[in-house]
Amino acid sequence: YGIFGFSGYGRDNVEFHVIKNLDETMSDTIQKRIDKIEPIRSTRMGPAIRHTIHKLDEYDAKVKILILVSDGRPQDHGYGRDRTEKEYAVHDTKQALLEAKRKGITPFLITVDKEGHDYLKQMCDDVGYEVVDDLEMLPRRLPTLADVPTIMEAGLPDYNVICWHGMFFPTGTPAEIVRRVNAELIKALATPEAKRYMADNDY
Repeated sequence: YGIFGFSGYGRDNVEFHVIKNLDETMSDTIQKRIDKIEPIRSTRMGPAIRHTIHKLDEYDAKVKILILVSDGRPQDHGYGRDRTEKEYAVHDTKQALLEAKRKGITPFLITVDKEGHDYLKQMCDDVGYEVVDDLEMLPRRLPTLADVPTIMEAGLPDYNVICWHGMFFPTGTPAEIVRRVNAELIKALATPEAKRYMADNDY
C-alpha cells in the first residue's frame, strides 16, 4: 500500500507528497514522515486522484483500491468562480473518480466533515463513501474498509433504495391527537421550505 498527501493553490501549483510509496515497506523513516504530516493549503482533489491513478495503474496488483480521506469538500483557488462555489470542484472530482473506475481501481471516500453528505452524494454517484463525524473513530474505522464491498461489488448492479418515513404513536393514543398531528404534519410538508428541502435532497 501507499500513503500520499496533497495540497493545492491554483491549477498550476498542486503538490503531491509521497509519504510511503507502493513499493516501500513500513519503517522508522516512514513513521517519521507520517508524524510530520500537517495541513498546508487547499483541497484540489481532482489532480491528486489522477496522479494516484497513474501510480496505481503502473503497479502490478490484482485488487487496487484508492481511499481518499479528507476534512471537507474539494476547494481551491480557481477551482470555481470563487471559494464558495463548489459545482466545478465537485464535478472535476467526480470525473477523476470515474477515471479511476475505468482503470479498474475501486475508489472509496471518507470525510470527517459532518456536512459531507451534502456534496458526497452528488460527487460519488456509484462510488462508496462514508462520513465519520467523530474524528477519534477514524483510526478504528479505516482497517475495516477493505472487508466491506460496495452494493455493486456484492453483485447487485441495479440495486435501488426507496426511503420511507413514518410517524408512530404509542398504543392507546387518542384518535383526536393522531388526527391533529397528522393535519399539522400535512400542513408543514406543504410549506415552500419543506418542498424545497425535499426537492434538493431527492425525496
